Amino acid sequence: MIIAHNDPPRARKINYRHDGEASMNFWILAIFVAGVLGYAIASYIFCVCLNFKLHDGYKDEDIVYPRRRPDGVTDDAFLIDMHAHTNVSDGLLDPGQLVAWSISNGYDGLVVTDHNTMEGVDALQAAAARAGRPFVVIPGVEFTSLRVHMNLIGVRTPMPRPNLLWPTKQSIKAAIDHAHAEGGVVQLNHPGWYPYRIFKSLPREWWLAQGIDGWEVYNGFGFTDEDALGFIKQHENERVMFASGGTDVHDPAKHHRMYTEVLTTDRSVEGVITALKAGKTRAITSAGTTQDRDRPERGKIAHNPERLACIKRWAWLDWIGLSLMSGTHVRYVKAFLVVVIALGIVLSLVF
Repeated sequence: MIIAHNDPPRARKINYRHDGEASMNFWILAIFVAGVLGYAIASYIFCVCLNFKLHDGYKDEDIVYPRRRPDGVTDDAFLIDMHAHTNVSDGLLDPGQLVAWSISNGYDGLVVTDHNTMEGVDALQAAAARAGRPFVVIPGVEFTSLRVHMNLIGVRTPMPRPNLLWPTKQSIKAAIDHAHAEGGVVQLNHPGWYPYRIFKSLPREWWLAQGIDGWEVYNGFGFTDEDALGFIKQHENERVMFASGGTDVHDPAKHHRMYTEVLTTDRSVEGVITALKAGKTRAITSAGTTQDRDRPERGKIAHNPERLACIKRWAWLDWIGLSLMSGTHVRYVKAFLVVVIALGIVLSLVF
């Protein structure tokens, strides 16, 4: 006679070494960590591609309105937006719209700083020539990566495309040297962004040693770096540097109006570059003012149906990628990563 024994299932136990201490399956932990990093990188790349390929936009009549200047600025002040994007990269305005919007917001010129491309420069300069009032477009490009953003201003040709995730110090230095060789200048953008304290920023002294020319003190996303003003003053006998303000405009309804007053009577491209090299600027913020709170573009964005469908389909990639790009909801991203890695540690102990 065969008797079947229905033993109750045994609960899985934590693995132990021969000495009685818990052991960890490092392969499981490694897979979890690699998966988390791969997911974060894939999310970042997804959002970059989405923003470059599928744009929302605005109608011309929604971004043109009576010209407004910041409080406390004289009518003859020469105001430049030192950081501006078009839909040649990931901005929402085409070159003609960007010129018109800039004039509406009191600017007398702008530096075009699309991400890793200069393809929009000619169209912007042509739009400025048709503007009906003096408006200078300074050619430029934003050296863009997850590690660092910096504007190369007054250059004639773009530098080689950087590693989007982690450019080396040597490649950063090469980009600075490229700008200087073409007679241009370089500013470090929004130091508060990099990237959300997960990685350490390069210290100011390192940038000084590489020949940095200026610092973005006020950025339209809300990043400020007023400590740079003291650094500029402290090292004025070692290197002349300028302070700037720029909208970093992508979606005009979402950006503070930041300004750079360039202290020169020569309102040409060459005049602006000469003034920047001499440190003759004043960074101005309009954050918190009535003008800044009253943004006529709000609620008028024209959504791209194809973009919305793509976001809906890939929502599981979009949310963390958007946070990595914009710096928003950082604490939630950190919490998510910590929970997933903690889960990996637990599973590596159990299995």
